[in-house]
Amino acid sequence: MGGPLNFENNYVARNIVRRLIEGDPALLPEKPVELNLLEGIQLHAPDVVLPNGAMRLDDDIIEAMRKMEQIDETINRLPGYDCGSCGSPTCRTFAEDIVRGYASEMDCIHILKDHLRAMAQQMVALAQNTRQ
Repeated sequence: MGGPLNFENNYVARNIVRRLIEGDPALLPEKPVELNLLEGIQLHAPDVVLPNGAMRLDDDIIEAMRKMEQIDETINRLPGYDCGSCGSPTCRTFAEDIVRGYASEMDCIHILKDHLRAMAQQMVALAQNTRQ
C-alpha cells in the first residue's frame, strides 16, 4: 500500500484491504485450496525475470550511497504528512525525486506556504522600516 500510482491515501487503502481480507473467508491462508481451482493457471514464469533498474539511484555504489544520505537529509526537512500534494505518494518518494533532480523542495505545498509566510513577514518588516 502507498506505492506509486496509488490514488487513495495509503492509510485508508490499508484499512480497506484489511477489512476485505477479514470479511472474505476464501482469502484465509490456513484453508486448503481445491486442486481443480488451480487447473489451467500457469504457476511459474516461462522467462527469466530480470531486475528492474527503476529504483536504482546510481550505477556507482558510492554515488548511490551518497544519494541515499541526501534522501535521508531531505526527508528530515520535509513535513512528513504524506499528503501527495507534490505529486509523489509519500514524502520519502518526494525526497527521492528531489535528489534525482525531478522535483524541488518548493514543490511541497507546506514548505512553499512556510516560505511565503516568511517572505510576507520580511515584506511587512521592510515596509515598516521604510516608513520610519
